[in-house]
Amino acid sequence: MASIPGFYTAGVDLMLSSFEDVSPKVIEINSYPMLGIAVFPTYGPTTTPSKDYFRAVVARDQFMNDTSNSYEIENSDTYLKTYFKFDRRRTALYEKFYVELSEIYVNQ
Repeated sequence: MASIPGFYTAGVDLMLSSFEDVSPKVIEINSYPMLGIAVFPTYGPTTTPSKDYFRAVVARDQFMNDTSNSYEIENSDTYLKTYFKFDRRRTALYEKFYVELSEIYVNQ
């Protein structure tokens, strides 16, 4: 999602022949993902995407803002590291492709 301006989260639908597939195909990208659909997947263990997503949002918000009444977020360091890694990647992609994008959208 780092390469799409304005996206911070999204759902990515993939088509693959098996879990060992080294070149899966992206079918679509959803700006409003269905977080609940991965709770009980067809294959693999149950997950908690909504819980993880909201913990990450709260951890980032508490880090970036002066919050006198903050929540204790388990693994907040992991959420913050992941967010800042994403943010660095997004910034690098934006700087790399900004000229190309501005030429496409501004010169129409």
